[in-house]
Amino acid sequence: MAFQFKLPDVGEGIHEGKLVKWLLDEGAEVKADQPVVEVETDKAVVEIPSPKAGTLIKQHSKVGDVVKVGEVLFELGEKGEQSNYVATKTELPAATVQKSQPPAPKIPTPLVSLPSPALSSEGGKVLATPATRKFASDMGVGIEQVKGSGPGGRVTIDDVKAYAASGSGKAGGAASAAGGAGAATYASAPMSSASSEVHEDFGPVERMKISGHRRAIGERMRKSVYTMPHVTHMEEADVTWLVQVRERAKADAAAKGVKLTYLPFIIKAALGALKEFPQFNARFDEATQELVLRKYYNIGLAVDTDEGLTVPVIKDADKKDLLALAEEITRLSDEARTRKLKLEEMRGGTFTITNIGSVGGVYATPIINYPEIAILGVMKIKERPVIVEKMVESRKIMTLVLSYDHAMIDGGVAARFMNAVVKRLEDPTLL
Repeated sequence: MAFQFKLPDVGEGIHEGKLVKWLLDEGAEVKADQPVVEVETDKAVVEIPSPKAGTLIKQHSKVGDVVKVGEVLFELGEKGEQSNYVATKTELPAATVQKSQPPAPKIPTPLVSLPSPALSSEGGKVLATPATRKFASDMGVGIEQVKGSGPGGRVTIDDVKAYAASGSGKAGGAASAAGGAGAATYASAPMSSASSEVHEDFGPVERMKISGHRRAIGERMRKSVYTMPHVTHMEEADVTWLVQVRERAKADAAAKGVKLTYLPFIIKAALGALKEFPQFNARFDEATQELVLRKYYNIGLAVDTDEGLTVPVIKDADKKDLLALAEEITRLSDEARTRKLKLEEMRGGTFTITNIGSVGGVYATPIINYPEIAILGVMKIKERPVIVEKMVESRKIMTLVLSYDHAMIDGGVAARFMNAVVKRLEDPTLL
């Protein structure tokens, strides 16, 4: 009997992929774990291996097709076997299903959500945290109307936002009725999507398609801003000594084939501060309302690519020396720009660093890489006159910016964290 291989759920919020290339033709013999097809997700181009051996009797999509998670990609069988598989309605793309059935009627939502037992389709109460219930109430959305995507069907804040943005619920009315300024802020932001507003143009325009990668970036950034109260703390470090140390070490590193930038030093400084202030190496568990302090240190690097921002992750960064960090930075950055990163190389980050100064700029307010708690931005090193022991000297000054979740971290703690980073950058012997 033929085996139908379906596009697997690879996590990280990926729901579909575009078929880039078939690596084997129909009729080819396939070994277990042999790559069969290349698929481009929101994150990277990945090779999809076969979980078992057999003959590739049917390719169910062609190059350029967008395949949803759970749809059949290909079939394996015995040599000479024919495919008799027909996709069911539920496995067809959403657009195909909608053409064959009338749209579901929209259910009007009252301006103020009234308390209700919030029954699920199984007859039980809707699973949702108090924070999610309050958010739904502020948005004017009846939580019993929202389908949950969390564990066990739990309704999340993202589910409520998606429901409101789809036009199925009336968001915004409850915010004004509730009278809270915070509620009004929550309600207004998600409703500003292109699907809910009509704009006119008064001159020539050019339309640019938004890639799946760019959409994924936007969704994650909006989630971060909507769910975390961002505050940015700025500090300056006199890195004159560090510049000298790096200049001396750069030649030795180059002799070993390693490009030594300032980033490994910055990572080392950040690691020292993270161990001193573990709440910055954490995530917030919405379901349990707990701050989860990670005891491992995986540093994400925001890399500017032609396809948009990509964040590869250096795993166990605290266990690597400067040269090992430099090698990882070069490798991951190159793979990010050529879209050769593996999915596991973009997972598991605990703290992100964005080197804005490599491009330019004076100051920035980076957005936290959800579900992390903070992000460190590094600006360009500039030579400036500084008073040192009552004398004016020319010094190398690096500007640092830290964006953090103010709901989890107070300003005083953030200032002390930055002081810990600066102390290590100004004295490289502490790294």
